[in-house]
This record gives sequence, structure tokens and C-alpha cells, in this order.
Amino acid sequence: MENNSTSPGLPQSPTRSGARGFDFWWSVAFAIGAILFAFGVVVLAVALGLKLGIAGLARSHPGPMVLMGGQIVLYAAVGIFVVAFLPFLARRSLRDLGIRAFGAREIGIGFLGAIGMTIVTYVLSSAMEGLTHHHETEAAVALLRELNTVPEKALFFGMAVVLAPLVEELAFRVFLFNAFARYAPVWIAALLSGAVFGAAHSQSLWQLATIGIPLAAGGAVLAAVYAWSRCYWSNVITHALFNALPLVLRSEERRVGKSVDLGGR
Repeated sequence: MENNSTSPGLPQSPTRSGARGFDFWWSVAFAIGAILFAFGVVVLAVALGLKLGIAGLARSHPGPMVLMGGQIVLYAAVGIFVVAFLPFLARRSLRDLGIRAFGAREIGIGFLGAIGMTIVTYVLSSAMEGLTHHHETEAAVALLRELNTVPEKALFFGMAVVLAPLVEELAFRVFLFNAFARYAPVWIAALLSGAVFGAAHSQSLWQLATIGIPLAAGGAVLAAVYAWSRCYWSNVITHALFNALPLVLRSEERRVGKSVDLGGR
């Protein structure tokens, strides 16, 4: 149901939006526009790379660096599109949508969210693997296992812990969660935006079950963080800490493995 009043906030949404903010069809057009814009930027980047002879560099340094470079271009394009056009869609400023100054309260909510998200996704991931007897590795984690050089690891860390949380929280919470919350109760909007978040990180039917469902629940936690804090930066903190955990654990595994190898020689 659409709210035509001039009140500062929506009846369901935890953040402010204009009386006709997040119009349904304009929201659909916004989502399609973001996808097309990102695709166009990636195509342009590839064409520019070919023109400048970067393809030769890619052939000499194949694999992870090329994949991460493409992912960074994609993230940058989506982030630029959302920041540029979301205020027009929402009929409010970015500050009203939660991109504002933050303090100890918002930081604390972000840390609590990271704990909750980690617990929820771990429990559901274990449960889904037990039910399906199938183990799937998320693409980002699989890519992490292929990294060996310091530049590769540094680039991946920046992408996973900084760029991905910044852009994905813009797309999935500041836009998508608010758009759903424009027409549905907050808890339904949280589940719907979480489901899209989980599906976006899945690359197969098996991954929809073993990765998509746990991350959908994690996305719902992120929506709760956003609704509670009304601050985009709380979500970035939660997301960044959640993404950082596999990096820390992976580094520790390699360190222990090297110690064992050295001890056995």
C-alpha cells in the first residue's frame, strides 16, 4: 500500500523517504538500470584494456588478478550508480537514508550484528550441509585459496573487507530493503532482501541451498542492523567483520601449516 502523506518516514520503513519515494515501477527501472550500467562499464573497461594492451598483461598474470580486477570495476559501477540516482528514487537525501555521521552506538550495533550474522550463517550452513550431504564453497572463498602473492592478497582483502561491504550494503539494504519496506512490513522486507542477497552469492542449485540460504539469513540480520541503527555505516561494519573472518582463519591455517612443515624437516 502506498503512503501519500507528507510525513517524514514511511509507515513500515525504518528510514526516511519521500511521500512517493521508491515507486514500484521506478524501483524496478532503477534495478535494471544499475545492472545495465554496470554491464556497460565492464564492457567499456574490457574494450579500453584491449586498446591499451592490458590484455597482454592479463595473459602474463592470469587468474585471480584478472577476476578481482573485473569484480572491482563491477562494484565501482554499481556504487556510482546507486549513489548518483538513489536520492531521486527515494525522494530523500543520502543522509536521510542512513549515510550519515556515526558514533559509538552505531559502531556497537555493527559489532553485535557481525556476531549475530556469523552465528546464524554458520549454524544454517552446517544444517544445510547435513541435510543435503553436499558441501559447496562460495566463489570468493575458492578464489582466496588460489592467492599466493602479497599483491593478490592485498587486493583481495581490499575488495572483500572494504569495497564489497560498501557497495553491497548500498545495493541490498539502502536500496533493496528500503524498496521492499515501502510496501511490506519490515520483517518481510528483511526476508525478501536477504533472499536476493543469498541468491546473488550462489552460482548453482546446490549453492542456493548450502550457501544461498545461510547468506539469506545473514542478509536478514544485516537488514535488522540497518533497521535498528538507521545507519548505513553500521551495516558496513557488520559486513566487513563478517567477510574478514574467513581471511583471518585462512591466514591462520596457512601459518599453522607452514609451521608444521618446517617442524617436520
